[in-house]
Amino acid sequence: MPLQLETARLTLRPWTESDVDAHRALVAERGDGMPSIEHNRRMIEDQRAASALTGIALLAVIRRGMGHFIGYCGLTVGRVAAFT
Repeated sequence: MPLQLETARLTLRPWTESDVDAHRALVAERGDGMPSIEHNRRMIEDQRAASALTGIALLAVIRRGMGHFIGYCGLTVGRVAAFT
């Protein structure tokens, strides 16, 4: 099953290198501070690897036509946080 979905207004897709800043901001909102860029890149790589194994993912949500990142949605396995 593909890990990318598109609607008339939104694209839901796996995280990419260009999402590092947005991803870091989301992680920082959890109250543990801003992760380093390198640590954040590893988190994204880990998420992509886990998604490849399970077919379950948190996907970046992009507003189509504008290209603006507006958040994320999806599923995780168990209670393990996707950003840890």
